[in-house]
Amino acid sequence: MRIQFRAAFVAAVSVLVTVPAIAVAQDPAPPPVDFSGTYTLTQVDDANLPVQFDDANNCSREVTGATLTIQADNTWMVEAQVRETCGETVNEETTTEEGNFAITADGIDFDPDDETIEADPDDDVDIDELATGTLEENMLRVQLEDAPLVLVFQRQ
Repeated sequence: MRIQFRAAFVAAVSVLVTVPAIAVAQDPAPPPVDFSGTYTLTQVDDANLPVQFDDANNCSREVTGATLTIQADNTWMVEAQVRETCGETVNEETTTEEGNFAITADGIDFDPDDETIEADPDDDVDIDELATGTLEENMLRVQLEDAPLVLVFQRQ
């Protein structure tokens, strides 16, 4: 009788030790580190700034700088400085876009706020087209939605 009890007890303890180990193995990965903060655009597709992205009608447009701010409430805002040169005339402007983001298994999914998007038909690269991103130490790599470009932001 004592041997059967001991065998049952050992079996029960084995189950209790095994079940938590299985549960731990099946838990989802912990959330990524807090990456909220301010990031400065350093490169576009391995090219340093400024980067020309449009050249039409004797005018060239280039991004001269950008800042991406990630908030802890899952919102983002980007301010981009754009220089347009048409012959001898040079205009500089700052555009601002914002939206929400979600953490996914693949990284960061950016969702622009449609109310802040001011579409420019002459613009080949709209900064509001942020699609997905990955965080590598203090560097945030962001793929654009409709253009095969990767924006590289460095945490400030």
